[in-house]
Amino acid sequence: MITLGFINKLEFRTKQELVYKEIRRSIVNGNFAPGERLVITYLAKELAVSESPIREALKRLVSENFVVEQGNGLYVAQLSKEQFLEMLDVRLQLELIAIRLSAKYITDDGIQGLKQDLNEMEAALRRENLVEYYDWHKKFHEDCFAFCNVPYLIRALTDAADHNERGINIFKLRIWREKPDIKQHKKILNALEIYNANEAVQALELNRKKTFNFYIEQLTGD
Repeated sequence: MITLGFINKLEFRTKQELVYKEIRRSIVNGNFAPGERLVITYLAKELAVSESPIREALKRLVSENFVVEQGNGLYVAQLSKEQFLEMLDVRLQLELIAIRLSAKYITDDGIQGLKQDLNEMEAALRRENLVEYYDWHKKFHEDCFAFCNVPYLIRALTDAADHNERGINIFKLRIWREKPDIKQHKKILNALEIYNANEAVQALELNRKKTFNFYIEQLTGD
């Protein structure tokens, strides 16, 4: 984990938010393994903060199912293959709701932003930089859903995406069967640009199912 010594100079709420994000990121990335005990005194020392923001951050992570309370201790939540597969379905359903709403509310600036995301994705592919492509790919989807105008749905999508990424890291899944392309993403963009919710939903569903089915094959061997 990265030590964030500078945060001891910040206001408590800002400090708490940074601590929360750092612990959550470490869980999602697999730096904290499933079942690993989270010791408040150790985390406070590691992040150069008092124990109070650590406690508050861990409370939030318990409510989001990244951390569980067992006896007197706090532990990184376990994640079974079955739970991961269920999560994929939940995430897909949430995303389909969000894209349908975004097709209704997206703005011209939003469309321009998505076009920029696609340009960056194409550029990353030309450079054969899949790490950069993945970052822009993630941003493209986040930007698609941002215009649903339902804040709690966006929060649920963020949680689902992080649980999804955590599962990928835990089970060491490959993200793509072959070199990715952006044809389906262009279809999503085109549908949003003409406010066609049904086409946006169809394009997103095809895109996601291709990826999610690849995860399922790796986990089940089918």
